[in-house]
Amino acid sequence: MTLNKITSERLSLLRFPLIVGVVFIHANVEYSGIIIDQQSWFSDFFRTIISRGIARISVPIFFLMSGFFFFLGFSWTLDKYKKKFVLVLIHCYYLFYFGIF
Repeated sequence: MTLNKITSERLSLLRFPLIVGVVFIHANVEYSGIIIDQQSWFSDFFRTIISRGIARISVPIFFLMSGFFFFLGFSWTLDKYKKKFVLVLIHCYYLFYFGIF
């Protein structure tokens, strides 16, 4: 499966608001220790709604988009899936058995 031009442009346009959302999450003044005097209730409400509400969907959507792009060129068969699953189980077993994290 490949991306056509329209889908690629839509995903590119979606990235900009998501980037702005991540910036809003990281720029939350309350957690950064910066004290701002004379804040109005509206600015505090607006900052809280954006930073703690709307912008919180940015990171999961980036995660979904990266997974979509990662598996875009894969063609899975049952044999490939079984082999990959067994390899992942073996790696996890060795990591936890020998305590290498």
